[in-house]
Amino acid sequence: MEWTTPIVPGHGNWPGEIPTVYRWPYDYSKPGAEEDFIPQTVPLSATPESNLPHEQEQVKTEMEIIKDESEALIANEAKES
Repeated sequence: MEWTTPIVPGHGNWPGEIPTVYRWPYDYSKPGAEEDFIPQTVPLSATPESNLPHEQEQVKTEMEIIKDESEALIANEAKES
Protein backbone atom coordinates (compact mmCIF):
# COMPACT_ATOMS: atom_id res chain seq x y z
CA MET A 1 0.00 0.00 0.00
CA GLU A 2 2.89 2.36 0.62
CA TRP A 3 3.47 2.33 -3.13
CA THR A 4 0.06 3.92 -3.68
CA THR A 5 0.76 7.04 -1.62
CA PRO A 6 1.34 10.35 -3.41
CA ILE A 7 4.95 11.55 -3.82
CA VAL A 8 4.31 14.30 -1.28
CA PRO A 9 1.80 12.71 1.07
CA GLY A 10 -0.46 14.87 3.17
CA HIS A 11 -1.83 14.16 6.60
CA GLY A 12 -2.76 10.47 6.80
CA ASN A 13 -0.69 9.63 3.68
CA TRP A 14 -3.71 9.08 1.38
CA PRO A 15 -5.93 11.68 -0.20
CA GLY A 16 -9.61 10.86 0.24
CA GLU A 17 -10.83 7.67 1.87
CA ILE A 18 -8.27 5.56 3.75
CA PRO A 19 -7.89 2.09 2.13
CA THR A 20 -9.25 -0.93 3.99
CA VAL A 21 -6.62 -3.58 4.75
CA TYR A 22 -7.69 -7.22 4.85
CA ARG A 23 -4.42 -9.17 4.88
CA TRP A 24 -0.75 -8.86 5.69
CA PRO A 25 1.37 -6.87 3.21
CA TYR A 26 3.37 -9.65 1.55
CA ASP A 27 0.92 -12.28 0.33
CA TYR A 28 3.10 -13.86 -2.39
CA SER A 29 2.95 -17.28 -4.07
CA LYS A 30 -0.06 -18.65 -2.26
CA PRO A 31 -1.01 -22.16 -3.43
CA GLY A 32 -4.21 -22.01 -5.47
CA ALA A 33 -4.06 -18.25 -6.07
CA GLU A 34 -4.68 -17.00 -9.60
CA GLU A 35 -2.02 -14.29 -9.27
CA ASP A 36 1.47 -14.43 -7.74
CA PHE A 37 0.74 -11.47 -5.45
CA ILE A 38 -2.49 -10.61 -3.64
CA PRO A 39 -2.72 -6.93 -2.54
CA GLN A 40 -3.67 -6.00 1.03
CA THR A 41 -6.87 -4.37 -0.19
CA VAL A 42 -8.30 -7.64 -1.59
CA PRO A 43 -10.65 -9.24 0.96
CA LEU A 44 -10.00 -12.82 2.03
CA SER A 45 -13.56 -13.60 0.93
CA ALA A 46 -12.50 -12.77 -2.66
CA THR A 47 -9.79 -15.47 -2.69
CA PRO A 48 -11.29 -18.64 -1.15
CA GLU A 49 -9.23 -20.90 -3.43
CA SER A 50 -5.96 -19.76 -1.80
CA ASN A 51 -7.01 -19.14 1.80
CA LEU A 52 -5.32 -21.10 4.53
CA PRO A 53 -7.52 -22.71 7.23
CA HIS A 54 -7.07 -19.83 9.70
CA GLU A 55 -7.89 -17.34 6.95
CA GLN A 56 -11.18 -19.14 6.26
CA GLU A 57 -12.10 -18.42 9.88
CA GLN A 58 -11.21 -14.75 9.37
CA VAL A 59 -13.62 -14.59 6.40
CA LYS A 60 -16.53 -14.93 8.84
CA THR A 61 -15.32 -11.93 10.82
CA GLU A 62 -14.64 -10.00 7.61
CA MET A 63 -18.19 -10.59 6.38
CA GLU A 64 -19.62 -9.34 9.70
CA ILE A 65 -17.52 -6.17 9.46
CA ILE A 66 -18.57 -5.55 5.86
CA LYS A 67 -22.23 -6.03 6.85
CA ASP A 68 -21.89 -3.60 9.78
CA GLU A 69 -20.15 -1.01 7.58
CA SER A 70 -22.89 -1.32 4.93
CA GLU A 71 -25.63 -0.87 7.52
CA ALA A 72 -23.86 2.20 8.96
CA LEU A 73 -23.48 3.70 5.48
CA ILE A 74 -27.17 3.18 4.73
CA ALA A 75 -28.14 4.72 8.08
CA ASN A 76 -25.92 7.77 7.42
CA GLU A 77 -27.37 8.22 3.93
CA ALA A 78 -30.89 8.05 5.37
CA LYS A 79 -30.02 10.79 7.90
CA GLU A 80 -28.65 13.05 5.18
CA SER A 81 -31.73 12.79 2.95
